[in-house]
Amino acid sequence: MKHLPCNLRMASSEEGQHTFSIMMSSHVLNNVSCIGKWQRNKYVGVSLVGKTLAILGFGKVGSEVARRAKGLGMHVIAHDPYASADRAHAIGVELVSMEDALTTADFISLHMPLTPATNKMLNDETFAKMKKGVRIINVARGGVIDEDALVRALDSGIVAQVCLILLVYILFSFHADIR
Repeated sequence: MKHLPCNLRMASSEEGQHTFSIMMSSHVLNNVSCIGKWQRNKYVGVSLVGKTLAILGFGKVGSEVARRAKGLGMHVIAHDPYASADRAHAIGVELVSMEDALTTADFISLHMPLTPATNKMLNDETFAKMKKGVRIINVARGGVIDEDALVRALDSGIVAQVCLILLVYILFSFHADIR
């Protein structure tokens, strides 16, 4: 089986829009793609108003996602050791510790590169700190989430829904195919 890369080249604003559209439609995607039919009463969705969005990686894309979330009445926090406090304040975003981001978020959106420091940064230990029912959108890199730990978090109900744009398996499979 040949795996194709999901390497869409988008401008920051387009990637921010893409991330936000995933967050807004997550209940619809789950309903249709997992069960193959629409069950209106079973999947009524989640209101975003008043929910806390934690953005991990507050660069250009994270900032775009924050602007949209603020416009829909979400409380937005961010964790990024390199982010400018002035820029965050100008958008109305509170920079917090990783611990605070994980423990208070209803939604987590990932926007960081895969580095030794971010490799499997979401793992059994970090999932255990999250609110039960958190929703995660990863448009960063596949390796920032420990996929085995993610399955355990989904099975236990810690994570209610997840959208993974890129998986580690796809990356490694693609690189193996082009050799």
